[in-house]
Amino acid sequence: MDALAIPLLLLALALSPTAPTDRAACNPPALGNWTVAASCTLAGAHSLTGDVTVQPGVALTLDPGAVLDLDFAHHHLRVRTGAKVVVPVGAKVF
Repeated sequence: MDALAIPLLLLALALSPTAPTDRAACNPPALGNWTVAASCTLAGAHSLTGDVTVQPGVALTLDPGAVLDLDFAHHHLRVRTGAKVVVPVGAKVF
């Protein structure tokens, strides 16, 4: 493969309709515990009534301006080994 073919292949993959896009939207439950089993992005404000567990290899990403309200006196945010929670500037977890 010549030097020009590789950049063109990368461009074709980026423009392909099957190219990966942003993570799927998160859909936390209205009541109870939430297990985040696939990487997703949380937008808007959410008040949760149970524990939140982020599974290994999964990323829970908050959009700037997103709010995750969790009663930490009674519930937990568990981030399993290999998982992550991304809270950018402007997002809040409390």
